Amino acid sequence: MKTNLPPTNHASFFKTPKHFHPAKLITIGNQQHPINKGDFNEADWQVMNALTEKGHKVFVRGGKIRNSLLLPKLASRDTDLLTTATAAEIQTLFAGQCTQNSGSINSITINIKNSYYSYRIDINSLDLSLYNIAPFSALENYIDSTDFTCNAFLLSVEHWSLICKPLHMELFQKGIIQTVDADPENSFANDPSRILRGVRIADEINFRFGQKTLAAISTCKQYINNLRASRIMKHLSLMVSARGQINTINLINQYELAPYLTHSLEKNPAYFLKDFPAQPSLHEAIFANDLQRFLALLYSQPKLINARDEQGHTALDIIKLLPRAEYLSHLLVASAMPAKPPLDRKYFSIS
Repeated sequence: MKTNLPPTNHASFFKTPKHFHPAKLITIGNQQHPINKGDFNEADWQVMNALTEKGHKVFVRGGKIRNSLLLPKLASRDTDLLTTATAAEIQTLFAGQCTQNSGSINSITINIKNSYYSYRIDINSLDLSLYNIAPFSALENYIDSTDFTCNAFLLSVEHWSLICKPLHMELFQKGIIQTVDADPENSFANDPSRILRGVRIADEINFRFGQKTLAAISTCKQYINNLRASRIMKHLSLMVSARGQINTINLINQYELAPYLTHSLEKNPAYFLKDFPAQPSLHEAIFANDLQRFLALLYSQPKLINARDEQGHTALDIIKLLPRAEYLSHLLVASAMPAKPPLDRKYFSIS
């Protein structure tokens, strides 16, 4: 599915010399890539300078670099960094501004006072003992651990050079996303949320998946069932905020993800919202396939979102068994939850 973004064009800024090994790490000098120091704001430099002035090596990574390589460039609210500083050194340097990311021991978020931006710094991801001996080997190991080739770039703040593998750069310049892991099924099995992240990123930057990665999405989407509901909601919220509700619905339908999203939510009763008294109107709109009335009720009467009918079924339960995929994203974004215990299929008369 094509988006409304302008066509991307990256082929002009760098061409890998033929003698370079496609899987070996290279550096692209500051005159050979399009990322400018002016692409970073005052708050960015406040964080990066604070680290470099203490002698720490700092690398910008992830979406900030990806979006800065695009033509036209895309804005990024958050900046992800990799550094040789330890967690204790970061917390000392940014005292009172650090937050250990929930559920993760591998990153710290820095929130600069009076700034709209936040900074996620990877910790425990760079092998510092190896870096002190063989920096390139340590950086290569880090890049090999990233999710997708479009995210497998590091920008050295010290030298302003881009660090990557020629193969990843070639794919980027062709507008193709692949998993960094040569076996995409293994990548998705280890972290099924990568499927949702990849679908979102590909749509945002108007890239297409490589054939193996696209086939692996189809094969591995069942693993989404293993994700916590909170993680699913996080990715759906990011999709909606970036590209809107209608486009999110289209993405869910395009990759046939709806059954796995609802099943995973059903397995997480602790994430349910408070149940409200039964109100059949929302349910009837779904049965009648009246999307206009459904949306009017959903957004004018939010208490109907998790209302149950006489049999205890929520609107999300009904959508699971009726061909109403166009309604799904609206309910998920509105934090709709299925009923517990699971519904009885005999209740429905489906032709």
